[in-house]
Amino acid sequence: MSGSVASRESISTRARPRSNSVVRGKFSECALIEIIHLHDCLRGALDQIQNDVETLVQSSSCIDDEINQDANKVARKQIEDSVDNQEETTKFNIHLASDLSKSIASRFHLIWSVFQAHSGAEDEFIWPALKMKVGGKKKEQQHTSEGANKSPAQKCGCEISLEAEEYEEDHAMEESMFKQINKTLRRLNGSFRYYHANVGEQSQALSIIKMVIYSLKEETDSLTDHLEQHLRKEETQCLPMVQKHLSKDEISSLVGQIMGKGVSIL
Repeated sequence: MSGSVASRESISTRARPRSNSVVRGKFSECALIEIIHLHDCLRGALDQIQNDVETLVQSSSCIDDEINQDANKVARKQIEDSVDNQEETTKFNIHLASDLSKSIASRFHLIWSVFQAHSGAEDEFIWPALKMKVGGKKKEQQHTSEGANKSPAQKCGCEISLEAEEYEEDHAMEESMFKQINKTLRRLNGSFRYYHANVGEQSQALSIIKMVIYSLKEETDSLTDHLEQHLRKEETQCLPMVQKHLSKDEISSLVGQIMGKGVSIL
């Protein structure tokens, strides 16, 4: 047990991920900084899940040895006492692993709820506001410069629409990844129940538990990488457009709508 605790502490000492200092500086005097803070909260929560899943992976590394020891127990009956002493230091703690998996599931579902609220607010408020603002500016330019060459400096409404579609595709992909992790967490919980309900098949249950834990690690790592890319793109592409095209009052109102929708689920 002490080894598991020590390994968990060593994992948790790594620096928590955070937005770029240049990005934070750029929005420090703007209401959009609140969205950056929300992004950093998501980053921290995802990092904690990765820490906990890594702890599960490390704790499950002795499962194969434990299964082999159980299989050879009868053949080594004459040294049973020494075998038992060895198992005491390497045995997979099913109760701690089960409790940790429940903690992971609780944190995961909270992150999922925040993500759904945030991405939904982004699709509902940010892109329509940009399309309306940029579209209005384009009409003004057309009225004031009839017969003149079109200026390439301003993003047209169709470009905004294309970027909005790209973000919506990202959101759909991320939602699919969240759903897959949810299935894996449910399967892990079912594997723990199977272990306790079938005493004669615990070795098989342990094998399943280890396999599901490794699947969970792969899926949470993939989700974290994908979300980090998405958040970074939002901070370097989407939010700068908002800052450029909307007034401070419009941005404050927009952020209020987005944050209000996100906070309502907490």
